[in-house]
Amino acid sequence: MGDTTTVVFTLNTLAMSALLDRNPFRAIGLLTYGLKLSEEVGSRGNAVYCLEGLAAVAGSRQERAGCTALGASEALREALHARLAPNDRAFYEPYIEAARVRTDHAVFTAAWAEGRKLSLDQAVEYALEEGEYL
Repeated sequence: MGDTTTVVFTLNTLAMSALLDRNPFRAIGLLTYGLKLSEEVGSRGNAVYCLEGLAAVAGSRQERAGCTALGASEALREALHARLAPNDRAFYEPYIEAARVRTDHAVFTAAWAEGRKLSLDQAVEYALEEGEYL
């Protein structure tokens, strides 16, 4: 029916379920697909939503890439004036905290700052490149 927003929302919901099932590779696949769809139709908000999910996966699995992705998604949300819904924030917060705890403070801070400097296009490119091994 051409409703990309609903498709991306559904892909994100399925990705959250995959994370809860401890299946990060499925989550990465779903979120990457959602990110590509968002890019195809020029939906910046949906792209940031997918980046947020990929950042959560990365934060749970891979130190520096996750921290960079988390910084990027935060900055892009701020730029779009798109607050993270309370239920989404509650879901993602443990993944963000895991990245903070597992990563050396200086590395975390530098990677987060690096991510905050990325444009949406750069963040999408970064996420798709890093998605190979998140």
